[in-house]
Amino acid sequence: MKLEKKDLKKLEQLSKISLSIEDQEEVSKELSAVLSWVGMLKMADTKNVSPMAHPSKLTLRYREDVSINTITAEEALSNAPDARLSYFIVPRVIE
Repeated sequence: MKLEKKDLKKLEQLSKISLSIEDQEEVSKELSAVLSWVGMLKMADTKNVSPMAHPSKLTLRYREDVSINTITAEEALSNAPDARLSYFIVPRVIE
């Protein structure tokens, strides 16, 4: 299935982005491939497959809540190069 140009324009508007001509061609090609794959999934025979909420039949094993001793905030921050008010202070990585 090929993505129509008008559909790509609508996606641009909905996502509030503007694509260059080169990007439009690339995105259109990639989305067309995804749509083709979804089209193949639509053709799969699922008559004898029961609906399921999860593909695995695992059940949760609950455990009893048990209190354990953990380190305090002061202990956690004791080896930090810089800490203030119970927070680690780290160098800025985004300008």
